[in-house]
Amino acid sequence: MSKLLQLADNYKWKLDGLEFAIEERIGAPENFIGRVEELEFLYKWTEYVQGLLGRGVAFLGRRKVGKSLILERLYNILYSEQKGLIPFYYEFTEGERSGKEFYHDFVTRFYMQVIGYYTKDTSWNRRAVNKDVEIDINKLVAEIEAISFTNKKVILKRLANSIDRLKGDQPLYEYVIAALGAPHGYATIPGVEEKIVQMIDEFQYLNMYIDA
Repeated sequence: MSKLLQLADNYKWKLDGLEFAIEERIGAPENFIGRVEELEFLYKWTEYVQGLLGRGVAFLGRRKVGKSLILERLYNILYSEQKGLIPFYYEFTEGERSGKEFYHDFVTRFYMQVIGYYTKDTSWNRRAVNKDVEIDINKLVAEIEAISFTNKKVILKRLANSIDRLKGDQPLYEYVIAALGAPHGYATIPGVEEKIVQMIDEFQYLNMYIDA
């Protein structure tokens, strides 16, 4: 598939070929105008990720200037292109969770988005990014077992390992480290060809969110 990040007239973006795996908070997709430099920079960054040359990028700006929207559009572009880059979006929110609770939430939402990419079923992605939806890892495993998709056995094995970890009593910080390492761990498994583009939103809430 050709590159889907293309400008139309008057700084509007072409929507042909785009599948909106997650809803964009701007509302109607055609309302997204401009942000050319930022989107093109981040899109180029994802190409570096695919070539194993990417580094983390901190995307900073004042509140309500559209940072999250840019990430959402980038997510939908990568999802639609299906070129071996799996987008993963996770939003921190105000409030507190233990390290173990964070591990459960982060890991389950990650694998749901991977499955949504493989199956082309956007309901997985939309549930995964909806913070009002609580995910139970055991119910998730049962749901996965009933469908077929790429790398299913690998994902089920990793989720089984996650369940075992959750049954344990490790120091809470170890759960945080294990959670944040899950996407890289999956992408480096022999036989997994895809790379992961992580988009961590509202990162300033990290210390408040995780009470470890």
